Amino acid sequence: MAEHGGLRLGVIGTGNMACAILTGALASGVLEPEAVLASHPRQERRDEIRDSLGVAVTADNREVAERSDVILLAVKPQKVPQVLAEVGPLLAGKCLVSIAAGLSIDSLRRYVPEGAILRAMPNTPLMLGCGATVLTPRGEIPEAQYRLVFSLFEASGFAASAPEEYMNAVTAVSGSSPAYFFRMAQAMTEAAAAFGLAPDLALQLTAQTMEGAARMLKESGHTAAELTAQVCSPGGTTLAALTAFDDMGFDALIREALTRCVKRAEELDA
Repeated sequence: MAEHGGLRLGVIGTGNMACAILTGALASGVLEPEAVLASHPRQERRDEIRDSLGVAVTADNREVAERSDVILLAVKPQKVPQVLAEVGPLLAGKCLVSIAAGLSIDSLRRYVPEGAILRAMPNTPLMLGCGATVLTPRGEIPEAQYRLVFSLFEASGFAASAPEEYMNAVTAVSGSSPAYFFRMAQAMTEAAAAFGLAPDLALQLTAQTMEGAARMLKESGHTAAELTAQVCSPGGTTLAALTAFDDMGFDALIREALTRCVKRAEELDA
């Protein structure tokens, strides 16, 4: 913890995402276990967290707020008002980091009269160390606190910052999108099985191809359109497949999916 000036991290809401964030931070040395205090209402879950991560746990959210410098709020959006009504008055001089989709800093500020507020939007591949997270900018937040928060997410993948006005778009593009790819993989696997390919083999081929295509997109220096063209031969099988994308409005489908995701995020903040 020396690089972060002895700052302590509190975690309220220790579901899979919060524990994945902690796992990456602890494994990379961003944090030491003794610098973390986490809360959960169930004793069984507290025991699991203590045993697996080696961090201190409590049932008391107020204790987390009082004893921490940076507080990661990782509860469902619908539970945020209840939790912040409890701990918000204790956050003066501290930094609250919310990963709740849709809830704006202005909405959170109603419950946190003093103290800094950040929003972060991670995604589930963070659990495997290859996540994507966007944070709102530092603004007036002390540099040491912001550096700690950024390091938490960078330890488990890619991290960047963007103005808050784009956070709902980030939710649509990366926060929710693993489900889009899983849905596509399911459809491809089921179609291949219908042609007689063993389902397990179809799934492995689909997943491996998705991973390889993602690496090409990140590392080749070519755009998605250029890489698409490289796969296609005139009159070939790939072009035949892509005609279905065109005929059935694939691009419009994707735009509508992202639009609905953004709209729902906006509704959560109403």
